[in-house]
Amino acid sequence: GYNLFIIKFEELCIEISPNNILNDDNFIYPIRKEIGINLTKTELHFNDIFGGFRSGIENQFSVLGSKFKRFNN
Repeated sequence: GYNLFIIKFEELCIEISPNNILNDDNFIYPIRKEIGINLTKTELHFNDIFGGFRSGIENQFSVLGSKFKRFNN
């Protein structure tokens, strides 16, 4: 999931540019549910807000992408 990708991404960034060190504070991702353990109200709220924020960003990229399609035709 996200955690494994982020760890690998951080390692690659250090290889490419040792002076620009990234850590987990540079990334935000949804809280994953553990098997058999429900998320708390705070965790559910965070995921809801994060999902809405992410959806808004993806929508803006979609609008931007459609503008480029129009210019390419």
